[in-house]
Amino acid sequence: EMGTSVAALVGCVLAAEAAHIFLFCPMLLVLGARRNPVTYFRSCLPALFTALGSCSSAACLPLNLQAAEENGLRPHVAKLALNLGATINMDGNSIYLICCT
Repeated sequence: EMGTSVAALVGCVLAAEAAHIFLFCPMLLVLGARRNPVTYFRSCLPALFTALGSCSSAACLPLNLQAAEENGLRPHVAKLALNLGATINMDGNSIYLICCT
């Protein structure tokens, strides 16, 4: 009984995260910023892999700043947004909490 409940929770969280990453974020890039999501995410891969490998938002902040500047963000905007986002932007935690309730 408990195993099926945990499996259902894990499946729900993974499905919601996949929808967020592969549907919602690219849709925002296309509709809001008029950018190609494939080229945008390709330029962000070093920062994404560093974040996954280190499990730390602060550790990959320099790579995030570099990727933001490569994607055309002005440096002062990138510094403000990424420093705030590294501490308060927790989409995964929000999705997990919604699935748990």
